[in-house]
Amino acid sequence: MPSSPAKATAEAEGIIEDARKQATGILDAAHSRANEIVAEGKSDGVKERERQLAAAKAEIEQEANRTREELRGQVSAI
Repeated sequence: MPSSPAKATAEAEGIIEDARKQATGILDAAHSRANEIVAEGKSDGVKERERQLAAAKAEIEQEANRTREELRGQVSAI
């Protein structure tokens, strides 16, 4: 028994609607993941900045200590 054109049209519309819902779900998931990646990148950037800042502070402290020792040596030589 052949399908009627109206039934075929309704079936096609249902398939199209399901595909749209799937596409919307896929896009939503992709946007969520993209936002997660951006947040992870920001977090990684903050951690790297803090690491570099700590390293710079340690280097400055070492240089200050070396300078103090050098000045102490010069003062004691005087």
